Amino acid sequence: MQKFENVDVLAALEQIMRQNTAFYQSDFGIDKDIIRRDAASDQAADKTLLWMSRPSGTYCFRERDVFLKDTRQYNTWKFYGEQTRDKILAYAVELTGTQGGTIRGNLYELDYPQHFRHVIETAQPVSVNRLFYEHGTRDIPESQRFDGSPDRVLGNFLYYEAQPHDPAVLQEALRTEQHSRGRAVPGDFPSNFPVRAKEKQNAASDRNMEEFQYIQGLLDKIRSTGMGGISADDPQAVSKLEKKLEKLEASQELMKAVNAYYRKHGTLDGCPHLTERGIENLKADMASGWHYEKKPFQSWQLSNNNAEIRRLKGRIEELTRQKEAAYVGWEFDGGTVEINRVANRLQIFFEGKPDAAVRDELKSNGFRWSPKAGAWQRQLNDTTIRVADRIKCIQPLSGEKPSALQLAARREKEKPSIRAQLNAAKTEQAKQPPAREKSKGLEVE
Repeated sequence: MQKFENVDVLAALEQIMRQNTAFYQSDFGIDKDIIRRDAASDQAADKTLLWMSRPSGTYCFRERDVFLKDTRQYNTWKFYGEQTRDKILAYAVELTGTQGGTIRGNLYELDYPQHFRHVIETAQPVSVNRLFYEHGTRDIPESQRFDGSPDRVLGNFLYYEAQPHDPAVLQEALRTEQHSRGRAVPGDFPSNFPVRAKEKQNAASDRNMEEFQYIQGLLDKIRSTGMGGISADDPQAVSKLEKKLEKLEASQELMKAVNAYYRKHGTLDGCPHLTERGIENLKADMASGWHYEKKPFQSWQLSNNNAEIRRLKGRIEELTRQKEAAYVGWEFDGGTVEINRVANRLQIFFEGKPDAAVRDELKSNGFRWSPKAGAWQRQLNDTTIRVADRIKCIQPLSGEKPSALQLAARREKEKPSIRAQLNAAKTEQAKQPPAREKSKGLEVE
């Protein structure tokens, strides 16, 4: 196998991708973001990656994660060797630095059929999953499920990282991988990839895939690395989520309609839900190696899309409820707590600078100092209110808990106004039958 040293990593991998990957070339955009992020990192584990090009997409993982059993990266890397006959071009990527604005590094060819078996034999068991939040980390057993919900103390969930049962054994395995690659034969990268001979073929493929990628862009594997999220702080969050939901629901209906047509007619020809180009693109996709079910859109695509629809509906409901909820501030001994709806923050204003112990307590509970606001603050939600309940230095002068104040405010908000109560009483009175006259029913002589 060969190695290509001190190459422009992104340019080199893109050349390989354009030669070998006909569909889902947009995957490489995700890979580029991963490589740029890791190139800027100061962590040694981020500097060695494993990258693969398939006929229908690409993947980029840290080598460390691939060598941990049953992780997403490990399962994906071995899946295409065990379950498909796809032509896989695989490389180890060493990021060595930047030069003139380009990311430089070394590429090492891998014999993928041999390498994925080697990974299965060498990979180490996972002990715990480490969850990373805005304000700290938490370890949970590898078998314990988690959904990425915010932690009441540590804040919003960011990402997680599997931790090996024996870190020393994993490090030794990775060092062995590095040493074995050192024996690769140096090669001249540009001369090994006849890209120009492929230009016409790739250009035609790109044109044909534009429409299909538009449809599949919403359905393709969701490899979340924190990108593209809609923050609760965004004033337009609900509106943006509703638009995203609308697109996903339209995609779901399209997939179901296309599958129903194919089930009835046994062909995509004449499908009224697709253009001619869309029909040809779907036919090509159905002929690819990963397409296991004999229908245009696979069950997992419908299932994953439907799960995302349910998640978005729940998120919209949660944000709407939070937006409509009543929050009130309070006074404490030495300052005030204010509700900043515009910034979506609960803000603590002290009359003077709090001492070190108070500052440490605030930090440990997820509050951060904002020089711009001149306050200690944290995102405004019910979790933050519950956290405030246990911070002794900001307890309300009334003696109530902050959560009790919010509950009272919400009850008051739900209570009709005095005028509404009077109008309701008048309406109710008007419905009553008139009182019987005193003379009525008396016999008059």
